[in-house]
Amino acid sequence: MVEQTKYVNNIILCFALTLLFYSAAQGQTRENIKQFKHKIQSADSVVLISHEVTLEYGFRIAPDWDKSDTSMNLQKWNKLNPPLLKYLDKGKLNRNIIVESLSLTDSIKIKLSNILLRQVLLKKFNPTKCDEPRHSIIIYKNNKESYIDICFSCRRIHTSKDIDFSEFYMDEKKWADLVDFFKANGLTKLFIERED
Repeated sequence: MVEQTKYVNNIILCFALTLLFYSAAQGQTRENIKQFKHKIQSADSVVLISHEVTLEYGFRIAPDWDKSDTSMNLQKWNKLNPPLLKYLDKGKLNRNIIVESLSLTDSIKIKLSNILLRQVLLKKFNPTKCDEPRHSIIIYKNNKESYIDICFSCRRIHTSKDIDFSEFYMDEKKWADLVDFFKANGLTKLFIERED
């Protein structure tokens, strides 16, 4: 009887875990999709940007050289390797990091939301370890900024607190479509090939 109870409990546990993983694999909830779609399509403006790696995710290796070598000094090194800037400055996007930008028309906003909110088909999560976002989607509404900061190389996403969207809502097709979307809209810089 005890063995049978353990068996039944194991089956229930497996079923519950399967449901949990299945629902997670499906990506966003209907409510989340509805809110996110409304956020993009009702925005005053949506802007795509490519930007320099920022202080939050970039790293700088300190110089290592022989102190007797006078051909290299800290001032020269700092000039060749300027300090990284923060993504946000006083709660707003730091304009000094922007390399390219494009404000989206209403029809292009719909295309963007269709890519981001399409159902996840085949989930394969294997990020590399760089986590150096170089592209963003900036959403403006009533003088407030929301953002999705994207590292296409390692498949990582960082967002403002008011956006529920992560790399777990993406699959290989959505990643490829989003890269193509950025490039088709003229943002072609700072894409780094993945090392799968």
